[in-house]
Amino acid sequence: MRRNLEDLNWLETVARAHHSVVEAVGRSRPVVPARLTTVYRDDARLRAMLEQRRGDFDAVLDRVSGRTEWGVKVYAVPTTAPSSEPSGRKASGRPGTAYLQRRRAQLSAEDQRWQLAVADAEEVHAALTAFAAAAQRHPPQDRRLTGRTEPMLLNGAYLVEMRDSDRFGDAVTAQAARHPGLHLELTGPWPPYSFVTIDEEPP
Repeated sequence: MRRNLEDLNWLETVARAHHSVVEAVGRSRPVVPARLTTVYRDDARLRAMLEQRRGDFDAVLDRVSGRTEWGVKVYAVPTTAPSSEPSGRKASGRPGTAYLQRRRAQLSAEDQRWQLAVADAEEVHAALTAFAAAAQRHPPQDRRLTGRTEPMLLNGAYLVEMRDSDRFGDAVTAQAARHPGLHLELTGPWPPYSFVTIDEEPP
């Protein structure tokens, strides 16, 4: 299992199969997806766990009933830094010193742009959370999974009332227009993978 989880091709095949089952069940009723690598040795042990944890599962089903999960990924849009000298400062006539001054100014500008992008991503998350019953932040995804070269600033999941799905989509569009330095990617609707966590059963 450890070896297979490092194999992205294997993981994609298994994850898609797992998702197809969860999605099929979720079309007709609320669903609590099991983690991808959850294993029970036989049906009897699975039944025993469900009986022991019935209260936990009922509570989770109540939380996700009538709601669906939407994902929003936020990337920093690459910009071309100006190759000018620092404003208000005259570069030294010595080539090495002039280069260091330009490089220092470039790094400072890049740092400012990065800080602004991070702050804007935080603003996006706060704004979208206001339209959701619950929100979760996941770690940024590996570029091999996203297929993008831009850094991911936000990997958010939002539990939204089904009747509010259009409003949530409009909110994402509005945030994209408000923050031209960011690229927003909306995915879903999904089964509520991010909002069905149940504490590990006691030993």
